[in-house]
Amino acid sequence: MTACGLVHSVTGLVFLTAVSGPFVAGLDAGFVYNTFPLMGYHLILPQSELISTTITN
Repeated sequence: MTACGLVHSVTGLVFLTAVSGPFVAGLDAGFVYNTFPLMGYHLILPQSELISTTITN
């Protein structure tokens, strides 16, 4: 990957983050996991939190 391609990739990721931020903020996502970039104490959620057998509202 050339330097120009790397610059374009990073610019695209920054733009995507900036565009998606207001949508996530509107969902009050910070109230659920407010330890960014970790979710609780994990970088990737444990299997028990990904698939729940009970439905909670």
